[in-house]
Parts: sequence; C-alpha cells; structure tokens
Amino acid sequence: MSSRGACGSIIVAVACAAAACTVSNSGRDQCQMDSDCNRPRVCRAAMCVAPSQASVWPGFVEIGGALGTACTAALAADPTSAIGALSFIPCTSGEACEELSWDGAVHWNPTGSGDLLEFDVQFARDAQGHASRVLVRHHYAIGASYGPNPYEAVLYDVASGAPLAVLRNEGSRAPTTGSSGGSGMDCVVTPIATPAGLWLAGAPGRSAETVAGFVPVPGSAPVTLVPAGADGTFLLNAAVALDDRLALSQNDGKIVVVSREGASQSTYGPGQRVWLQDFVGDRFLTANTVGPAYFTLDSTLQFAPYGEQQTLVTDGARVVYVKTTDTGFEASEVSAADGVSAPGVLLTLTDPSKQPGAPFGSPVLQVFGSAIGDDTLVVLTYEAPTFTSDTGPITAHIVNLATAAVQTKVVLTNSNTSAGLNGQHRLFGYAGGALWLGEYGITGGVAKVLRVRL
Repeated sequence: MSSRGACGSIIVAVACAAAACTVSNSGRDQCQMDSDCNRPRVCRAAMCVAPSQASVWPGFVEIGGALGTACTAALAADPTSAIGALSFIPCTSGEACEELSWDGAVHWNPTGSGDLLEFDVQFARDAQGHASRVLVRHHYAIGASYGPNPYEAVLYDVASGAPLAVLRNEGSRAPTTGSSGGSGMDCVVTPIATPAGLWLAGAPGRSAETVAGFVPVPGSAPVTLVPAGADGTFLLNAAVALDDRLALSQNDGKIVVVSREGASQSTYGPGQRVWLQDFVGDRFLTANTVGPAYFTLDSTLQFAPYGEQQTLVTDGARVVYVKTTDTGFEASEVSAADGVSAPGVLLTLTDPSKQPGAPFGSPVLQVFGSAIGDDTLVVLTYEAPTFTSDTGPITAHIVNLATAAVQTKVVLTNSNTSAGLNGQHRLFGYAGGALWLGEYGITGGVAKVLRVRL
C-alpha cells in the first residue's frame, strides 16, 4: 500500500483504518462514504468505484467497462437488500394456482394503464437435472429493431426463494429519458443462469461486438466483460450456458462459444444450419429446424449426430420423446448418451378421436407441452373439439421417473391453450414440485408468471 493509503490521504487513512476500510482481493477499496475513496472515485454499496459506476439505483454498482460509461446496466451489491424473496399470491383468476408477486423496480407504463414489460423464466439445473436456480427476467419485448430495455432480472434460489443476483438496465443515459435513466436498444445486457452463477452477454449497442462475463453466486459486482467474438443477433436466436461455457447463436448460423477465462471460438453447423436448443451433460444440444435433426456440440467444437427425428425434452440429465401414435401419444425415455438407445415407455395417452367407432367430430387430444426435471416428467394435454378453438381444461400427466408411477391432475380449468393471445398460456418448465407457466397479456407478451403445485 502506498503512503496515501487505501482511502485517499494519510489523515484519511487513519480514519479509514478505524472504519475498517481495506483493499479487497479485487483491488477495489471498501468504504463507508465518498471521502474514504481516492478521488475521483465515490463510495457506492460499500465499495470505491468510478463515478461512471455510481448507479441510478442505490445499492447497485454499474458494470461499465466494455459497456461504456453511458450504460446504466448495474448489479446489486447486496441482492437481499435490493429485492425481496421469491413470493407468490393466489391467482386473481380464481384458478387453483399461484401468481408471482413481483416487487421489481424497473417498469414501463407510458399510458398509465399498467406495466407493459413482459416476463420470461429460465431454470438452472445441476448434473442430475434438479433445478437449483430460477432466473426471472422482466423486460421490454425484443425484436430486430426494438428492445430489450428497460430490463430487470433476478436470480433466485429455488429451495429458499432468496435472491442471489439482481441486474437492472435502462439503456444508455440520454437527456430525453428524464427520470427513466436510459432508453432503447443501446447498452444491451442479457443474463443466462447456471447452477454456479450468472453469465452476462451484452454490448454498448446492437451493432457493436458482444462482450461477456461470469458472475459467481452468491455475489454480484464487480464483473469484467470481455469481447466474445459474436454480434448482437444472439438476442433474436438463443443463448445457452454451462458453468464453464456460454454459447451464442448468430443470424448467419454461426455458434460462438466463450469460456470463463475469456477465450472465444466459433463454428458453423455440420453441413447444415443448426440452432442452439439446450444442453445434455457437458455438451450443447443443437437442432435443425427441419426434422428436427439433433447434433451435440462438445467443448472442442465437434458436432455429433444425436437422437431421433422427433422433438425431445431434456433436463440435461435425462432425455424423453413425446411421440404421436396411431391411438394417441406415447412418452419414452432414452439414453442421454446418444438420445436413441435403451428406449423405455413411460406414458401412453389415448386420443378419443382415434378410437374404433369414434363419431365424426369427437374431441381431439392435443399435447400442450412437456417438461422434465427433478426426477419428474409432466405431459400437458387438452381435448379440443374438431375445427374449433379450445379454452381448456389443461390436464397434467405426471410421471415419477424414479418409481414409474403416473398421476393425473387438472392444472388449469379454463385456459386458452394456443400461445400468444391475451389470457393464453406458455409452459416455462417444472421445478420445486410445481409447474411454471406464463400468462399472456394485452401486448402479446407474458404479463404474469403462474405456478401450479402438483
């Protein structure tokens, strides 16, 4: 330490020592007030930071760095002080479900009629397919020429509901935004959850090179974002993460993979265009949009054919296909090693319209969606009258993968089942003994997050 000390001067250094102001492992000073810091740094969230990192939200530290000094993207220094624990209230619709009680600070209500930001949910699962983290993202709709700011995301522990990381971003500071702090497509940051933490991928603007970095949890700031060798089109495609790697899909078909150490490499599909889909074990799972034909992508960027020409569902540890049959549907588990071998039937569902002697116009069994995780498979179905739209109910067929026991339960009694219109639903997944669904609002985005305990 120099003669000036960590806190700015010899005199202040003495006071700083009394206040337990020290140099942290990252080289940033701990502090209690602005005078504890070497100028021009200021004290924010008990840390000395550059003025550009003094967030518009108290208790947050702006990421800055490669995002630029005008970017408002910031992480909470203490997530538990920034936002409450994961909380739900009884569904206001009267359904036997719970509705997320969101206490985030970032909103967009230009007409005074209510918050128009939309939700999405991502789970982080361990090597056994158990969900340990849930990431709730609340942001402006994302398109080729708009979004995603304003943006707020919270990573929660599934078991306790405690917040582990909080990200807020209102874009770049601009005089025209007034108290909103920022705007539009400038300064983009997207979080992707893993069991060990949170990947951040973003850029100062849509046309700039993407930068990425990893935030271990519990913990938050500071984080250093490094060039990833990708462009901003991953926002319109997909981002899939493991603890040690982040993969980004590009508009031109390229897949970019970034390591925790900052190394970047890229590849194109194995003789055909493929898209990031998920992961199985320590490999990324990609799919051709026609087929689908699956390929895994390993840590050396080698593709290998995977699975069948059917749509699969996976929790990273187990793989299941839900197939159409002559009499209805069938769910079968296969080996996660190759997605094909050791098939075993888990569930058989009968479609009334396919039974011998079924009258014309009999209800048609439809699969609304499937989810797997926590040693459980859930297949959601509804019966739709022929040639008409359906309003539910949605029934869950629940398979205990440890015992092969099957249960059936109606999860929503009066639900529009097609996605994308007001009041209709989207399946996010299964975690913590419950189904997680999104309910669409008037803007066409998910306005509510619902949870149905099974």
